[in-house]
Amino acid sequence: MASSKSSRTDDSQIRLGSTGNSRYFDIGDLPKQTLLPISGYQYRELPALKLALKMVPDLPNMRSQIETAMDNCRHPPDGLTQNESAAIHIYTMEWYPRET
Repeated sequence: MASSKSSRTDDSQIRLGSTGNSRYFDIGDLPKQTLLPISGYQYRELPALKLALKMVPDLPNMRSQIETAMDNCRHPPDGLTQNESAAIHIYTMEWYPRET
């Protein structure tokens, strides 16, 4: 892991980065035993991003974040579909105001 500052929050999430990175990683309850990978999903058709994220409850500004991601990923240069590229964009997007 990088040498950036970390501070633990009450909900077992870690905020990384003293340079303004506000993404969260839920690593508080990592299993102690080896788990098998989830298999079979690679053969399923992916739903559209808007449909997939309807099941994610109560994230602030979700609709506008999806629209921003879709707009920014209209013509992905890497062979991904617009939905795949926008999903990565959403995953790496900062969601909370930066701490000062």
